[in-house]
Amino acid sequence: MSAISKSDSKPKLTAKQHRFATKMATGKLSMADAYRQSYSADNMKAATIRTEASKLMANPHVTSMISTLRGRIEAACAASALSDRDIVLSKLRLLVDHALPSDSVKVRALELLGKSCGVFAEVVEHKEHRSPEQILDDIDKRLAADEHEDDMMDDDMLAGDMSDDDDMLGATGTAAVH
Repeated sequence: MSAISKSDSKPKLTAKQHRFATKMATGKLSMADAYRQSYSADNMKAATIRTEASKLMANPHVTSMISTLRGRIEAACAASALSDRDIVLSKLRLLVDHALPSDSVKVRALELLGKSCGVFAEVVEHKEHRSPEQILDDIDKRLAADEHEDDMMDDDMLAGDMSDDDDMLGATGTAAVH
């Protein structure tokens, strides 16, 4: 049987290849496990199964089908999530519309609706008016502090180097053999 139909220019997969692609598209099985579930592999060695599964994954028609199926799965998941969101929001709106004005359910439903729409996002603006001279003065102070820290680190490093030299010298001032 030919892999390409004469009446259609699109390559056709065999039923087993399609089953393998479907199993791989789920992302839940290894190539070897998908192969075992798609083909008669009971009498095959594990190495042979891995080789054959790898050959299938190298087939551009199979990988194209896997990509197509994964795209469909992702689209279905996205549609389901969107649908679930719409259901929750519509039920919250019903609660808002039909609850008594003093009802805590209505208040909670409004709060959840507001959060879903980003109504309660806090925006904190901190505006401080400073003159250019004040800004330059702050920059100079920060640079001086950074230079002071660098000098302190250099002094610490030099002191560390000197103590290492002292360790290597014996009490007599001559190099100790370690």
